[in-house]
Amino acid sequence: DAPLLLPLPVGAKRRVIEAAPERFMSELHPLILSYIQPQKHARVLADVLGTSKVAPAARRAACTPLTELIALIGTSEPSYRHLLLLLRDIYRNTRDPLVASLRCDCLTALVDKNEPQLHLPSWDPAHTLIVCLDLCARRGEIDRRLLKQVLAFLTAAGLPLLPHLPPLAPPAGIPPTAPKKRAPAGIAPASAAKKRPPPAAGKGSGRGGRGAT
Repeated sequence: DAPLLLPLPVGAKRRVIEAAPERFMSELHPLILSYIQPQKHARVLADVLGTSKVAPAARRAACTPLTELIALIGTSEPSYRHLLLLLRDIYRNTRDPLVASLRCDCLTALVDKNEPQLHLPSWDPAHTLIVCLDLCARRGEIDRRLLKQVLAFLTAAGLPLLPHLPPLAPPAGIPPTAPKKRAPAGIAPASAAKKRPPPAAGKGSGRGGRGAT
């Protein structure tokens, strides 16, 4: 029963869950509900729009329900797959974007742990997509290489090909170029006025040229 599991250490809970996966669901539900309830709309908008000043990894580390979920999963692939199935079913029934956010946070929080026992690329079919998007959130921009990886994943999943990539931010260290302003009709651009044709050979008055007599 859930009340009996509550005082157990995380390691003991994990062993009980691996032996009886149905108990895992009873442990997960309260944590999922506590993740999606407080300040749900403000947090989702801040993350999606990029207005949050907290780094993604720091935000995940400060989220108690998420850290407890990750502690329950440990390095167990079956537990992680059970969690994905449960979150998928909840999302299909509710269409709550925070359930999808939790699904992504669970993967990236495990990536943050950087443990060799976690073979996440083979555990999670959306690993490439989620990790690329998280890296874009960390950098605060989308570069062409990451966008190509995301598009390749979506194409493999059955989405139609894009004819070309949209214009992206310039590489790091290169400032963006401002759009050129067009001069009014009948007025030559200032840059054109400054450019003068070089003097013809033999007619210049400078060094090497033939001066006037």
